[in-house]
Amino acid sequence: MSDYIATYLVLPTGGTVALPADNAAARADKWLQWSSDGLTLQNAVRTDGADGADGVDGADGVDGADGVDGTNGVGVPVGGTANQHLRKIDGTDYNTEWFTLVISDISDVTVTDDYVAVTKGFRPGLDDDLSPAAVGYLFESTNDGHLYWVHRDGNVHLLCSSGGYGDSSTPNPYSPGLLTGNYFSSYGSATPTSLVVTAGRQYFVPFYVPHTCEVAALAVYVNSPVAASAVRLGIYNNANGTPGTLLVDGGAIATTSVANSPALFTEVLPPGWYWLSALFSHAVTIVAEPYPGDARLRLLSMEESACHYVYTVQTYGALPSSPVGTKYWGSSETSAVCPRIGIAIV
Repeated sequence: MSDYIATYLVLPTGGTVALPADNAAARADKWLQWSSDGLTLQNAVRTDGADGADGVDGADGVDGADGVDGTNGVGVPVGGTANQHLRKIDGTDYNTEWFTLVISDISDVTVTDDYVAVTKGFRPGLDDDLSPAAVGYLFESTNDGHLYWVHRDGNVHLLCSSGGYGDSSTPNPYSPGLLTGNYFSSYGSATPTSLVVTAGRQYFVPFYVPHTCEVAALAVYVNSPVAASAVRLGIYNNANGTPGTLLVDGGAIATTSVANSPALFTEVLPPGWYWLSALFSHAVTIVAEPYPGDARLRLLSMEESACHYVYTVQTYGALPSSPVGTKYWGSSETSAVCPRIGIAIV
């Protein structure tokens, strides 16, 4: 009897399809395909089709339970009263305490560059039945001799430098502050006059800056111009009462018409004394200050007038890094007026 067994597939539409012999080798790579022509037996290797598209993500699972709370931080110590401050006791981390600020606690300070406006009706350091509670303390530092105001919130402000409280370190008495958009000059006479400047002479006029500010311009006013003339305007620092080193050179400004002649630039100046400088190429006429009775500079001698500006002999050009040659002291003995150099603040 033969091992071959005839096998047929009966189709739903009728008829049969013969299947291979009943052994693995003969049936390899055989598969049925349905088409419009019916069901047929294919004799070829069947490759896998492309993967289908990913299905839609399932819904998020339920959140897990909250974890255990961490250990509390160190925080600040309990207690304290109104207006007390928190300070370190020593170098140990978090070793702090509440304390009340008193003058004996202050051995040195970091100076800020602003002046303090005390609210009207408050008297610093004073606490009695007729006034509100003290808002701070006034004290003179044993380190630098400056007068400071310490607000009760801990902020420290410089009120006056050098301990003189009335000497040349105090603010300009003519200006409680420099307002933006305005010009200021050293002496500010109510009725100005005129000065025919000397060509090749560099003028230096002292000026006090009462608070940190940003300079926008220096200017002179020309009321009798000269053709092809110019001026260079700049600022020098103060070196023990005389012009020191150049801080800014505003460049060449024409003085060929009757007008305000400004040198525009920006320069931040901390509080203190400075020298406003002008160097002219020609003998133009500018607005000037009559000889001021409050001249702040040296006396030429005990019987002569006080000085109110400084000048040097200097060839016209870029301003020198520091005054060149002999410094001459301008007074009523050398000139009846002082050049007016205006300074404007941003």
